[in-house]
Amino acid sequence: MGTTEVAAGILIDKKNQILLAQRSKDKPFPLQWEFPGGKLFKNETSRHALKRELKEELDIIIQNPKFLIHIEHDYELLKVKIDFFVVYSWLGHVRNNENQILKWCIYDCLSSMNLLEADLTVAEKIKDFINKPIQINR
Repeated sequence: MGTTEVAAGILIDKKNQILLAQRSKDKPFPLQWEFPGGKLFKNETSRHALKRELKEELDIIIQNPKFLIHIEHDYELLKVKIDFFVVYSWLGHVRNNENQILKWCIYDCLSSMNLLEADLTVAEKIKDFINKPIQINR
């Protein structure tokens, strides 16, 4: 079983809503929800990969992502190592560049979403970042 390194962004907007993306039906784990991000290229840092992926997927330039947690998760046919970052600030408007369904939701709705197992494990950690006074420069 190979290992895939991933960077994922937990975007939190001014209303304390969290952005989720639904995986397409032709990808592994079809129609499950995830925090946006993607695979690291060889010799790429997770922070750089996150910036690149969110520009490609969402057409935004993130600013000052805050590292949250590193997890390793074994799926049946895949092992992933994921660095999760909290993102409060970005330039541009979130756009769907990859035909995924995007959804902004409040923290309390995360438990009712069909989140990927790896993403579900960090949901409790996000609670600490919700409803805190934050400075957002947009």
